[in-house]
Amino acid sequence: MIEVRIVTGCRETYRAGMGLPPAEVPVYLEATVRSILQSDIPREMVTVHVDSLGMNRVTGAGERELTIVEARYGLEGRDMDVTERVREGVKGNAVFLCAGNGMAGGDPAPGAVKRLAVRFALDGVEERFELVENHVCELSGRADPLGRDFTAALRRIAMEEKIAIFTSTGGGLNTHLPEVLRHPPRAEYLLVLEDDVEVDADIFAETRRWLAEDVPGLRFGSLYNVFGGRTTVQAGEFYSAQALVLRSDVVPELLCGVEHYDRVPGAQPGWMDIILSRIAGNALGAAIDVHPRSLVRHIGVVSKWK
Repeated sequence: MIEVRIVTGCRETYRAGMGLPPAEVPVYLEATVRSILQSDIPREMVTVHVDSLGMNRVTGAGERELTIVEARYGLEGRDMDVTERVREGVKGNAVFLCAGNGMAGGDPAPGAVKRLAVRFALDGVEERFELVENHVCELSGRADPLGRDFTAALRRIAMEEKIAIFTSTGGGLNTHLPEVLRHPPRAEYLLVLEDDVEVDADIFAETRRWLAEDVPGLRFGSLYNVFGGRTTVQAGEFYSAQALVLRSDVVPELLCGVEHYDRVPGAQPGWMDIILSRIAGNALGAAIDVHPRSLVRHIGVVSKWK
């Protein structure tokens, strides 16, 4: 069987870090999910991994007053109070956060992966979230002109269609993908889809046929063919992370590589397709298999969930 996971790249958070307003950034998650629900992929094999801050806080349906109650950085018992530092960063009813030693003025727990724990309130209603070290996000009470509230709409569809939702906090594909890979696959193969594609109606059956007949033993491949119909591509030539097929036993290797992507030759932040292909090429020592025709394609419909 094949498990399908949709990973959100959180365009709002990424662009907010560049100083661009969230409303300028198109989001396609709704169309991606609806496309999958109209295909032959079994509902029980679908999980949507949502960046809860990027898809809910930044794209809230109405203006809400943001208040920082408390912020601490480190580990339990070895943390530092950074409340005032976070409060000082609030501008225009929003704050852009980067969890790291710099904000704490030191390392409260050397050698350990630390977290930024923030208690905040929106219109007086208190909530809490944690951000892993070296992750970024924007926490905002601003209104979204499109009136989108992705998390609420996605949960509603999840209940109706019986698909699984997993939420975490991150800041783009480089920081969010490790969260997706840390959950052990429930099937022999894992299909990871980006949040801006629509899929063929028979993608599940055709992928199973391809794995059984054309590429038995595949460990790393792609269902998105932008290589002129070629069915094998060297790791150094490969790009596109739209629809990656991973055998379950290579996921730990890829996770380790993704967590240390700065060590991958030629990798740059945001280039997850290149990072994954180089990791796979180093680990497998073989060309990457690509389906003869694309079973997914980019979409041009902007989501307007309400």
